[in-house]
Amino acid sequence: MSELTGEMRRVARVALIVMIPSLFPGAAVLQQLARNGRIPESWLSSWWWEGLVMPPQPWFLLLLALVLLYALHRKHSQTVSKIIFTGVDSV
Repeated sequence: MSELTGEMRRVARVALIVMIPSLFPGAAVLQQLARNGRIPESWLSSWWWEGLVMPPQPWFLLLLALVLLYALHRKHSQTVSKIIFTGVDSV
């Protein structure tokens, strides 16, 4: 990451931050809290609990994919601009 500069460095930082939640067993902790009765029973059968809260990894993977697609788009745009305006493809 030390070789990256400007916007690509910021994108790399965002990508690393998005990967951090994957290091923690969030779903397992929530499942244990539910088993121990620390989460209201009405929450456990709701659509938002099943679709949004319990499966956090897919949401973070989707966000990571979007961040990386943005980085590819920016890098491609910079390369095309360099070729068009300077006629040099040295990337």
